[in-house]
Amino acid sequence: MRSKQLYIRRAIEASFLKLLDERPFEKITVKNIVDDCGLTRNTFYNYFEDTYDVVDGLLRALVCDVLDSDEAPDTLVGTMSPVMSFAREHPRAIAHLYRSSKREELMLCFDKMFELMAERLCASSVRSGRLAAEDEALMAQSCRFLLSGFFAQWIVKGMETPLEESLERLEMLFKIDHGGKEKKDDGSYTTH
Repeated sequence: MRSKQLYIRRAIEASFLKLLDERPFEKITVKNIVDDCGLTRNTFYNYFEDTYDVVDGLLRALVCDVLDSDEAPDTLVGTMSPVMSFAREHPRAIAHLYRSSKREELMLCFDKMFELMAERLCASSVRSGRLAAEDEALMAQSCRFLLSGFFAQWIVKGMETPLEESLERLEMLFKIDHGGKEKKDDGSYTTH
């Protein structure tokens, strides 16, 4: 995407986020957004279909900037880091999305974001040899639900507990089989 187009998209997303920090999702209109960022309605509709599309674009940009980098994270905590940082920087915006009467539709945007994150994380695990290619789809789906569920619970509980600790502990548990043996990177197991 050219820099001018990216600049306009980011301006629209920034205005939307500013408004979402101030008021519930249902109270934000396209007119509010374009008035805030100084663009026309036509310009808005050249980039987004509606306010749901802005949410989707905002969340996608949030994770793609990290996941598309050369140093993309390969852990649950690293993958979730930009989302958790965003939620901590904009707790009212997140609360407005999660408490919205349009929550069901909005959660589809979050679900797409978590799906993208899980797919990238599992693809990285396949490339590094930590995950068999035939298990990638199953693990990505499981990881998507895990990330989504943990994040939703964290939001519902007021973002007070350190989600990173839970995710780190969960990663450690995934490395241990039921026999008390820890799986090493080479696929062998050690006994504790």
